[in-house]
Amino acid sequence: VAVSPAEIVEHFSLLDELEQKLAQDLRQHSSLTQGKGVIVTKADKIKNEPRYQLTLAAKHSPEIFHIMAGVLALNSLNILAADLFLWQDGTVIYLFKLAQPADTLYAQEILEKSGIDLTQALTGKLTLSHRLAQKRKSIMAKVNNTPNTKPKINLDNDTTDFYTIVEVFCSDKIGRLHDIAKTLFELCLTTHTAKIATSGDQVADVFYVRGLDG
Repeated sequence: VAVSPAEIVEHFSLLDELEQKLAQDLRQHSSLTQGKGVIVTKADKIKNEPRYQLTLAAKHSPEIFHIMAGVLALNSLNILAADLFLWQDGTVIYLFKLAQPADTLYAQEILEKSGIDLTQALTGKLTLSHRLAQKRKSIMAKVNNTPNTKPKINLDNDTTDFYTIVEVFCSDKIGRLHDIAKTLFELCLTTHTAKIATSGDQVADVFYVRGLDG
């Protein structure tokens, strides 16, 4: 996901809005919640392309990435590429490039609903694993499901001194990115950069990861 100077300025605006929402949350709730579920999202149609960019600002938490990937899959939003940028103050910007929703008339509403669903999932009000399982069992999911091919995983500890690079090549399915990102999280790895690419029924995902303790 390429980022223009104008988009970087926009990121600062989202981070300012996030800080305001975090301060409001702190006044209304216990500090023990630490802003859990407090996010700011912005969705834009990409000019001259049948695609959207969804930008998300939040306080960094290792589980946000895989939960957001699951929420997008739940709303039938196909992730074409993704990037995340972690700031030193603990805030994070996620950029998701998405295929145009099938229901183009209500595309903006679907994207806005994804933000609401993410807040509910982060605060335990939406059971994502159950909802995804239901979606995968649906008739339409079975019709559109692609055959599984044996995944290929490459680990690279040499290219960078700071991260392990995990490359995953496999067939696509509903919530595939969610499954991969959740597996990394369960292995106590936090994703600092992710390059997600989907071509047809195949995915080629690259994750720059470190242990949760750094």
